[in-house]
Amino acid sequence: MTPLDLDQLKRSLGIRLPDSYREAMLAYPFPPDSPAAEFWLLDQAKTTLETNRQIRAVTLDGRPWPQHLIAIGGDGGEKMYLLDCATSPYAVLVFDIETGETRPRAASFTEFLDKQWQDLRDLDQDARRMAEAYRNRKWWQFWIRPYPPRRAT
Repeated sequence: MTPLDLDQLKRSLGIRLPDSYREAMLAYPFPPDSPAAEFWLLDQAKTTLETNRQIRAVTLDGRPWPQHLIAIGGDGGEKMYLLDCATSPYAVLVFDIETGETRPRAASFTEFLDKQWQDLRDLDQDARRMAEAYRNRKWWQFWIRPYPPRRAT
């Protein structure tokens, strides 16, 4: 994102964005081909704004959506990550779309980034383990599939 994108988000959402969020978005911390860039931390202002417009149309038990909660990404499924701009050091919460429940993810935005990096490292480690299991399988271990999976033609 650019400074102009962040200013547009600030104006459109009507809230001051934390400095830690602004800094991370100006120098996006994740590889562009990672799940973090695709889901976990939205890196496009247009997508972030549209996501927040949609989520703010939701009511929670008949109450309007809290304006200080900014949707910044999700898990690619039923969970959204929300930045609480009313608290310092700006906690990140997980909102379950299906149940409407909210729980803490990280005490600060910086801690959230650290957790996302750890999740990326865990995914890489799992991929290496799966590839190694395939390379080292015995002739009778037919259930161990190649990794990464081959695409169907």
